[in-house]
Order: sequence, then C-alpha cells, then structure tokens
Amino acid sequence: MRHNKSVLRLCLDSMMAALFVLLSYFSFRIGNITLSLASLPLLLVSLLYPPYDAVFVALIGEFLSQVLRYGVAPTTILWMLPSALRALLVSLIAALYRNKGKYLEEHLLPYYLTMILSSLFMTLANTGVIYLDAYLYQYPAEYTAFETLYRFLTSFITSLLISTMLLPLIKALNHVSFLERAPKKEKAFSQEKRKIQ
Repeated sequence: MRHNKSVLRLCLDSMMAALFVLLSYFSFRIGNITLSLASLPLLLVSLLYPPYDAVFVALIGEFLSQVLRYGVAPTTILWMLPSALRALLVSLIAALYRNKGKYLEEHLLPYYLTMILSSLFMTLANTGVIYLDAYLYQYPAEYTAFETLYRFLTSFITSLLISTMLLPLIKALNHVSFLERAPKKEKAFSQEKRKIQ
C-alpha cells in the first residue's frame, strides 16, 4: 500500500511540474518582466505536501520551462534556483504550521505574508540571476536596475492574486480523497495510533 502512495505522489508531482510548464507559456511579458500563473501549482504543492515534493516540482518544472524556451545553457541551473528556494520557503513554513496541528492557509495574515515575502524573495533572486547572466554573457544590465522596482510591484500583485486563487482551490482539494495532503501533527499521531491498535 505504501508503494502505491509513493507512485501516486510522484505522478501528482509530475503533473504539477507539467502544469507549471504549461502555465508559464500563458504569461504576459512586458520587456524583461513576466506576469504568470506558473507558480500556482508550485505553491499548491508547497502547501499540501512536504518540502521535497515542492522542491521537486519547482526544479523539474523550471528546468523544463527553461529548456523549452531557451535551451540548455551554463546558467540554466541558476534560473532554476529562485523557484526552488520559493517552494522550499513556503513548504517549510507550511510544515511548521502542520507540526503545530494547523494548516497555514487557515491563518490568513501569516498565509499572505508567507506568499508575498516568498514572491519578493524570488524576485530578488531572479534579479540577481539577471545581473549574473548579464555579466557572464556580456550584455548590458543597466535597464535591469530601472526595472527592479517595477518587478517587485508586479511580484507583489501577482502573489496576492495567486494566493487568493489558492484558498478556494485548496479547500476544494481537501475533499478529494486520493490527494491525501500532508496531515497535521495531531492527525498523523492519531492515524499511527489507530494502525497500532
């Protein structure tokens, strides 16, 4: 039975990575700034499952997105890191709440703060990668400094939008039996206790 759950989880993670890639194609580009819903499946996995699932989805999804758009380059790994760091940050905070017997999305202020700060952190990391990419490939990065404030503003707005979209989605998915999100600590303890009896 445990093997079937692992296979199911791997399939779900792979589907979320594929959805990440698909949603990255439905984005609005304004110069070097992208407005996208690609982080929706990434954040969904970050809230529902342990950190390794979220990081897996981020790395695979961003890798495929980068390869399909730009091909493999020496900086491909650098472009994968901001999404993975965001997934790790959100999933670790969600795991801390589960360890307290709660779900992060049940507490709106910490939920929105986590989502917004993780988005701003990802924007900062992406901006750093842009500068490093410009340095390595010898193209001018001066316009990036001008765009940085705008990038943070769009990151803030996008994170609010996606965070708000996630709330009813998670509520609906909690009723889907085969998804089995990571349990709260007290729930996990009672499930183990029932197995022993």
